[in-house]
Amino acid sequence: MNPQLTSRDVRLGTSGFELGLMFDFEDEWSSSNGGNALEIRYNVHADQPNNIYSDRLRGWSDTVELQPRFIHYRQNRGFETNARRSTPKLDQSFDAEAVQDLSLSEDLQAIRDLEAWWDDRDAQEARTVRDIDPKYRDPQLEAIRKLVTKIGNFTGISFLSTTLPPGLHLTKDDNTTIHVNSLSGGERSYIILLADLARRLQVFAPDRPLKAIPAIVLIDEIELNLHPAWQSEIAPVLTSVFKACQFIVTTHSPQVISGMESQNVRILHQESSGNTSVTIPLSTKGRTSNYLLDGVFYSSERYPPINRLVDDFNIAIDRGDAATAETKLANIEEEIEDDIPTLLVLRKRLRSLRNTK
Repeated sequence: MNPQLTSRDVRLGTSGFELGLMFDFEDEWSSSNGGNALEIRYNVHADQPNNIYSDRLRGWSDTVELQPRFIHYRQNRGFETNARRSTPKLDQSFDAEAVQDLSLSEDLQAIRDLEAWWDDRDAQEARTVRDIDPKYRDPQLEAIRKLVTKIGNFTGISFLSTTLPPGLHLTKDDNTTIHVNSLSGGERSYIILLADLARRLQVFAPDRPLKAIPAIVLIDEIELNLHPAWQSEIAPVLTSVFKACQFIVTTHSPQVISGMESQNVRILHQESSGNTSVTIPLSTKGRTSNYLLDGVFYSSERYPPINRLVDDFNIAIDRGDAATAETKLANIEEEIEDDIPTLLVLRKRLRSLRNTK
């Protein structure tokens, strides 16, 4: 017997279920009806006390691996508060299938959905504090509250319904509060990406900690709107907080790549034949932007027209053409602003050529 059970075979909270098992025997075995397979079915109902089969199935479901969901953040993240063309029902913010489908098939409205979800859970938290436990804190909201403190000088996040405008407000270390709409583009991109991802994961698996909820997260142009310092830390932060997730991101930023191990980086290059080649860079983590621009992105570290002037200068030097080299150097000096090290090297090469003649 080789039962192929998965988490999808488990449904908790229903009034009953039917468990079906198929036993496939070897050739030397046969069932009473002359076949080589025996099918057993067992009906389980919730009103049956101390049901050993139900208890065993529930125990098994606690250990089965949770199947990962998909989340897609396009270049248009939905980190603005403009209305979605088709406004979702509130209960879609709490439905795992809807949360996944919306991210895959429609433009996100991350702030709108996050505020709706937060407002509902915040109200539930307030009722519990008032009626049951004054120290109670909603674990899902607490996860995001702690997450926000990892970003810049922010110390908290809350939903304020009595202020203008109402909605999510961020608290800074000087105790000032700022509405999510008033954040800079970079602050909003960073904070809402982490908070919205945490919300979606907790909708998928509300009883698990963030670090244990699996998902495959696709992010286009992860560096959008982020300050270079945040670009270099965004990937390490995501992988350290959401440990069970696999992130597949695209980027054109050397700062993003500098925070990643080379074994986790793939360079995609479209060849003249139309095929796409995939390579792994030799080294990325901790490398300078100049190194990564040249070695990973195959891009010049300098403004291309100036780079061509420098190339022309070096070609003239290699040919022994001092007059052309001097003209190119004069052009370079007019274009370059205060790049003393580069100019010193070029002038030294020209002097050396003249001294050999």
